[in-house]
Amino acid sequence: MKPALLGLSIIFCLCVIAAPVQAANLALPAKKLKEGVTDIITAPVNLATSTAEQIDRTEGDGIWHGPFLGLAAGIMEGTASMIGQAFEGTIKILTFPLN
Repeated sequence: MKPALLGLSIIFCLCVIAAPVQAANLALPAKKLKEGVTDIITAPVNLATSTAEQIDRTEGDGIWHGPFLGLAAGIMEGTASMIGQAFEGTIKILTFPLN
């Protein structure tokens, strides 16, 4: 009787400890999926933000080194950033169940 009671006690303790841990891990894939979708949706914002920052950074340097250079540099930097963020979001979406 004592070995059976000891075995049931051990199983009960394992279940009590493991249940909250398992429940906590269920939120992680949903969070990863949400972050991936958010990354893809907000990726085009990087293009406008980078362009505006580059124009502000190069303003006042003359006509050829001012807004035109800032526009070109901002579009290139923003496009690279946008592609990177969209790729990161795609990877998060594809791997959200593999936590």
